[in-house]
Amino acid sequence: MLPNGSRYAYNSSNRPMLVKNKLGLCALFAALTFVRADDLTPPVPIHQVNPEWPAELSKGYLEEVVHVDLTVDADGIPYSLKGTVPDNVVMALSKWRFQPGKKDGRAAAFSVSIRVPVRRTINPDVEFTYGRRWTFFAKELTDAFKSGAELDAAGAAQIRQNLAADPKNINARATLLAYYATAMSANSEELRKGRLEQIVWLVQNAPESALWASPLVQINALGGPLQDSVGYAEVRDLWLQQVASNPENSNILGRAANFLKIADPEKALGLRILAESKSTTPPSSLGENYGLAGLGVTGLDFKRGLAATAAEKLPETPFAQKARSTLVSTSDVPLLLTGLATVTIAGRALAKAGRVPDGYAEFCEALLAKAKQIQPAITTSCDSAAAIPEEDNTAQRIRVGGNVQAANLITKVQPEYPAEAKSRHIQGTVEFTVIIDKQGKTTILTLNSGPLALYESARDAVRQWRYKPTSLNGRPVEVITRIDVNFALIR
Repeated sequence: MLPNGSRYAYNSSNRPMLVKNKLGLCALFAALTFVRADDLTPPVPIHQVNPEWPAELSKGYLEEVVHVDLTVDADGIPYSLKGTVPDNVVMALSKWRFQPGKKDGRAAAFSVSIRVPVRRTINPDVEFTYGRRWTFFAKELTDAFKSGAELDAAGAAQIRQNLAADPKNINARATLLAYYATAMSANSEELRKGRLEQIVWLVQNAPESALWASPLVQINALGGPLQDSVGYAEVRDLWLQQVASNPENSNILGRAANFLKIADPEKALGLRILAESKSTTPPSSLGENYGLAGLGVTGLDFKRGLAATAAEKLPETPFAQKARSTLVSTSDVPLLLTGLATVTIAGRALAKAGRVPDGYAEFCEALLAKAKQIQPAITTSCDSAAAIPEEDNTAQRIRVGGNVQAANLITKVQPEYPAEAKSRHIQGTVEFTVIIDKQGKTTILTLNSGPLALYESARDAVRQWRYKPTSLNGRPVEVITRIDVNFALIR
């Protein structure tokens, strides 16, 4: 039975797309609609298995849709999977069976695209993740940010000089941006020009850099720290040129939208919608756009990306009104929760700065009432005096490259080669995203890709791996990293 009353239809490129059942009921469709080329007949599901969810995810939960590419072999058996999904979803998909696809009249392997509902527990930490648009960084960038905050003017000048010989050193530019954002100087014009120089270079030469996920590259046009309307306009135009040159690149579209979201929210929304249409795993970011615009945020701080300034009262521009009405009336849970988390976190940050706009409480309470109508287990509060998550600004989790983290491995259990995989001559790499806790234990394993016949053996082995604990600034942190488990047949 297909989840959420859905059926799968094949488009002209022989890749399935999800189509909602008009009745909104769970139903089994024996006949599937598809368009096919003369020499291609895609595989058709004949046996489908729903994931088994633990008791805590049977009632109150959040549901997101994840894109999965499933390779189906010539016998109609799922062979490999690519897509970030939890264990129970992997196990369910591995049990699907298909009427084999055909090419030129003969059974053939196919790749089919499936959108799978994934459930998440409702709790305060999960709810607030909807309001955080700044990502975890690799340790190299985190170290660069820390170095920049401790830099002096002479050190900054030396780094600028070194960049003349090594302009592609992104970590050095991150260090400078951190310095410009935190330096205490009477010459704010010098800081403004220094920041602008780095940001202009990045948008022209590295528009897809991970650094664009940091608030350090934001420019406040309307208010907030180091306000720079002229510099903002210059960088905005450069981003729009990048968008015009790369209209199919969802990453560039998303980066541009993130930069424009405060001063040009309507333009940013259009880019976000376009980016999501191009992405196989789009982020739920439209709610952030609506939340910031509806609240009237005018500037961000460069350290955490939190709201720093806002209008004295909720703005009444057509787009701001549209933003508030859209969030209060929507039944799209990710959109609503993203908007709610954005508004509550921004409200708390503005309260600390003594700049909560008139009308905040009414807007927030209306959003919260709507959210609880859909999900009664929501715990979010509109109390603007409440603490902001991670108030001490100490990172709780950092991203570390797989090769770097491998050096910290102290216990490694080798997986057994599954007999079924051997008999079918299956070999390859199973790739996981893994969260390692503060004690060095592997906790959450999420499959990224790999042959399904090798998955369980790889998963069971990695669950027993142990690492040296990781610390940042003297405090233990969790690590998110990639682990590859290789299987090779001896010839």
